[in-house]
Amino acid sequence: MNADIVFSGMGPLRVPQIPKQFEDFEGPKWHTAQWNHEYDLTNKRVAVVGSGASSIQVVPAIVEKVKKLEFYQRSATYIVPRKNANNTVFWKFLFRHIPFVHFLYYKLTYWGTEFTIRAFSTKWQHTITRRFAMLLAWSYRFWQIRDKQLRAKLTPNYILGCRRIVVSSDYYPALARKNVSVHTETITGVKGQTLTLSDGSQQEVDALVLATGFHVQDILGEGFVIGRNKCDLFRVWGQDPKTYYGITSAETPNMFFLLGPNTGLG
Repeated sequence: MNADIVFSGMGPLRVPQIPKQFEDFEGPKWHTAQWNHEYDLTNKRVAVVGSGASSIQVVPAIVEKVKKLEFYQRSATYIVPRKNANNTVFWKFLFRHIPFVHFLYYKLTYWGTEFTIRAFSTKWQHTITRRFAMLLAWSYRFWQIRDKQLRAKLTPNYILGCRRIVVSSDYYPALARKNVSVHTETITGVKGQTLTLSDGSQQEVDALVLATGFHVQDILGEGFVIGRNKCDLFRVWGQDPKTYYGITSAETPNMFFLLGPNTGLG
């Protein structure tokens, strides 16, 4: 397709990243972004690889259905509880009939969020805020996971903000169930339907779920966008895309990105 002006609204979480080692798995396997709705997980032994935002949604959704869940984690994630309380009839009455209550609630929500952002700052004056946020995450983990060994596996070894924080109130309870095993060792081999870890242990499973993220840097794909002088934007950008404010590039001056490279953080 040829066009005088092109606007790209593609997001970065589009092309699943599937490590080559899992190509040797002979049983049913799929990425979380390409869910196999036809396969019944009931009473099956299922492996979930990855501990990011996708797996934290998947694990609680399937843990009660499967016979055994083998969970493979490379690095732990900071988890905070989901604030999803229902507004009672009393609060609805206040919001509707007493205007300043709704205004105060809005202000508290706004400044509470602004205060939370300070937890991601590396400035020394925001150290207390960051430590307080880490303490809240630790406290939530402590009360949700009573097993010391499991809690140690699920404790991040980095400061808050180095990785995406995930909001979930059912992830920790799911991992604490008796039919779940949490593995922090590296997967070194895949043969048949058996996964081998760096400590020599092996787990045979019926199905493999890959929560292994996406190709963020090369979402365009080779030959997807051809600029002037027959320039392939995929090859030119490589792993180091250069744009003007994340909106357009010299190779494609008539193509504009709504969410271009390095603009995800605002």
